[in-house]
Amino acid sequence: MLKKLPILMALAGAALVSAAPANALSITWNQGAAATNLMGTTLFEDFESYAVGASYGGGAQVFAPPSTPGFAAVPAFGSSDNYLGVQNNLNPAGNVVSSATIGIPGMQVLSFVIGSLDTYNQVILHFASGGSMQLDGYQIVGQGPNFLDGISGDQLIAATNGRVFFDTQGLDTITGFELRSLGANAFEIDNISIAAPEPATWGMMILAAGMAGVALRRRRTRPAMA
Repeated sequence: MLKKLPILMALAGAALVSAAPANALSITWNQGAAATNLMGTTLFEDFESYAVGASYGGGAQVFAPPSTPGFAAVPAFGSSDNYLGVQNNLNPAGNVVSSATIGIPGMQVLSFVIGSLDTYNQVILHFASGGSMQLDGYQIVGQGPNFLDGISGDQLIAATNGRVFFDTQGLDTITGFELRSLGANAFEIDNISIAAPEPATWGMMILAAGMAGVALRRRRTRPAMA
């Protein structure tokens, strides 16, 4: 039984590292004035170093206050100045033809300010395990299906303007995300922030990977049975 213990621990560790993000992801929505609270994350991108009108992420554009009617609206809360606007990216046939893709170091927590959230806004999270998760409108902020009824796209109220936190709870890391707006107007974000896994979580992940490697090497060097 003792000989099997390292293998069992390695398998358990591998399950920890590759756990399905859908089962682990925690979403927190801080609306209104609470959008300024970074909640332990560190600012990663505020778009201030980009010229207004510059492209970003392959399918988005940097805007500055005041709002640009017909193109983008500055987030009502938590935006420092410049912000990112992802335009409607459907061609006449209804196919997605462009989107903004933003890479980050592998992080446990991803957060950003959202402006005038719409039902047709989408974010796709990409994970180190190789998986991804698409979230629409209300799902982006962890709310129920009817959350945006009657208020979708409102540029002023707290319910559609705030800061979202995506947390893998140490069971995976986020390596990037994609933004889409499938309606007539933009998906606006600002002040992207991130947080690494806790040191203990990193240790568990490294240990699990190491034990999995040891178990694999032992399996390869085991002499053939006569």
